[in-house]
Amino acid sequence: MIPQSYIDAWRSEAPWSSDLQVEQDLVLARAVAELFGDDRARELVAMRGGTVLNKFYFSGGSRYSEDIDLVKITSGKAGPLFDLIREKLDPWLGVPKREVAEAGIKLLYRFKSEAEPAVPMRLKIEINMVENFSVLGYQDLPLTVHSDWFDGSATVRTYALDELLGTKIRALYQRRKGRDLFDLWYALVNCDCDPQQMVMCFGKYMEHGKGRIRRRDLLANLEEKLLDRRFTTDIASLLRTGLAYDPAMAFELISEKIIPLIPD
Repeated sequence: MIPQSYIDAWRSEAPWSSDLQVEQDLVLARAVAELFGDDRARELVAMRGGTVLNKFYFSGGSRYSEDIDLVKITSGKAGPLFDLIREKLDPWLGVPKREVAEAGIKLLYRFKSEAEPAVPMRLKIEINMVENFSVLGYQDLPLTVHSDWFDGSATVRTYALDELLGTKIRALYQRRKGRDLFDLWYALVNCDCDPQQMVMCFGKYMEHGKGRIRRRDLLANLEEKLLDRRFTTDIASLLRTGLAYDPAMAFELISEKIIPLIPD
């Protein structure tokens, strides 16, 4: 899909461990720039998740992130949003497969890698259709993509760092992915984030979903996950080259900075 020389050049922006990851990163960056390069996008959706953290808040990037997570921020019909996504992405990625999930919709674009032997790749765009609110207010952040394959810029609508991390606390409890623990650890160590604001945002999202996670529940959940080798090792292949990370130390930091702030 992308000439190898362009992938090699993009490695300076995406210091990941494999050419496939670098190629995926360039495809993802272009997709975000294409979508939010249209002013209509900021009126319809905001972006969150690991890709936002690594593209906008974690200086130099910390780990590979392969998907685009969007949240529909209006209460109207979804048709205009899907029309816009397909208008911007279909001409160069093809027609996506649509999957309906519990709280939203996924679009899956499939393509072949440039690296030989060519392997199937995909770009997943997940759209949350129900959390059309922001606790701390939306943020509009600049994105620039400079490559011989694609050159463009956009203003991306997203969330404040503490709100993004609040949703990460929720994800850390609800799913079994080591990247959620890593992202929280990395932010606490490297970013100007406020654990009290993070926990407040976490509480607002839980309240919106009519759920509750007590301090003891989160602690027990994490202690159990740390016994799962898949949880503690699945992040290794995603990390920036040369970045040292210890899940046990991350757990200690979360236990010190975040868990005590959660009501029991």
